[in-house]
Amino acid sequence: MVHMSPHGNLTLPPAIFVKMFELMNEAHPDSVLCVHTTKVVDNVLNAQMYFKFTDSHVINRSLVGSVRENDLIPLFIQKRSERFKESIDMTNRSEQEIQQLASIVDSEVDLVVYGKVNFKLTFDGSKRVTGIDFMPEFTSMNTTHINCGIEDVPL
Repeated sequence: MVHMSPHGNLTLPPAIFVKMFELMNEAHPDSVLCVHTTKVVDNVLNAQMYFKFTDSHVINRSLVGSVRENDLIPLFIQKRSERFKESIDMTNRSEQEIQQLASIVDSEVDLVVYGKVNFKLTFDGSKRVTGIDFMPEFTSMNTTHINCGIEDVPL
């Protein structure tokens, strides 16, 4: 299984994880993901990656009909705040910041999202993959609208 949240709330079979990336490439055609650092210790490969993508309601809605895997349907039909909640750190935030963030995330505007991923690949003695952890965390986001009064929101 692939673990995708720091709280262990989201796990996917590897085949569904790969399908999710295929769909994310369609949902976020401008996405960029780059590896910053890697380190191998014993049978574990750790990598720090950074990403950027634009999240569009229009594109997400258009993909709903093409999603055939039940595990992935919620990614395209639920509110953006539900999709994003595991990737946004809300600790040490004031109520005002939380409300501002919620209003931006649940708006209909397109959002440009920046973040990082902690990736861990675990192997057994025969070099077979025995575990995958893919933990995304959003670091900032802003709207794509000009002069809408919403600036970058640091996360």
